[in-house]
Amino acid sequence: MDKVIVSGLLLISSLAAAVMTISIITPALGSDRDSITKSNRVATNLVSTGIEGLSAVVEDRNGAVISAWFKNVGSADIKPVSAMDLFLLSGNRFSGAYLEFCSPPCARDGWSVLQPATSAVWARGETIHIQLVLNMNPMTIGAHIISLTTPNGVSGEIHFEYGAVPKPTLTPIPAGLSISRSTASVNESSGPGNTDTFEVVLDSSPSSSVRLSVTSSDPGEVTVAPAILTFSASDWGSPQTVTLTGVDGKEPVADGDQNSNIIVSVVDAFSAAGYRSVGDSSLVATTVDDGCSGPCP
Repeated sequence: MDKVIVSGLLLISSLAAAVMTISIITPALGSDRDSITKSNRVATNLVSTGIEGLSAVVEDRNGAVISAWFKNVGSADIKPVSAMDLFLLSGNRFSGAYLEFCSPPCARDGWSVLQPATSAVWARGETIHIQLVLNMNPMTIGAHIISLTTPNGVSGEIHFEYGAVPKPTLTPIPAGLSISRSTASVNESSGPGNTDTFEVVLDSSPSSSVRLSVTSSDPGEVTVAPAILTFSASDWGSPQTVTLTGVDGKEPVADGDQNSNIIVSVVDAFSAAGYRSVGDSSLVATTVDDGCSGPCP
């Protein structure tokens, strides 16, 4: 009888232990399952995220404003944009600074997104234009790195150099004048084709006004209007139009087509000193013969 009682007690103890074990293991298994699912989700997100640094430009001589462009080359959107981390590092990575995200215009050292504006999501395939503002600590001359990291830890970098911006050396454009064409054609009789035009313009800004004369080598074949062109220091780059008109000589016999030189010259006495040595420009005007004035012999 005692053996039966002892055996019953042992069975009850075993069942209780089994129940306790199951109650402990089951939540643990569920927790492991959630952890595995979460880990897979994180791994998938990491694999699908990718950013690439494209270019950086220092926008002022003091090194206080920098524009940079990054592209989302992954297969997933990146969000929120404001949660990304940005570091401006020296080229050797020995020093650097963390810049906080700010809404433009940034009052302190920080960075903001200029394009696309007001977007909290960096869409896949999209390029963003960010601006770094260094009001308190402008860049020093040398090599630098912009490092941008997404909220899930994927980074992209831009390497660039900043130095003294040289003043451009401009080669002065010499004084000169240009005409819009080298040939023209007019009919000697009135009507369609009796006129033609060309334009004249100066090549560079004069110190004062420049006067040009326009003449025909044979006014009996073709005339010009106006005969005088005046350019000032403010309108030297605006072309002026000259009209050519064919002249009917009423010849008793046909004299054929005639060529005349249309000459554009600087009037030295009324022109800026820099233009007085400029040579003439010319074009050839052809006056098309319309035959003889009466019955042709």
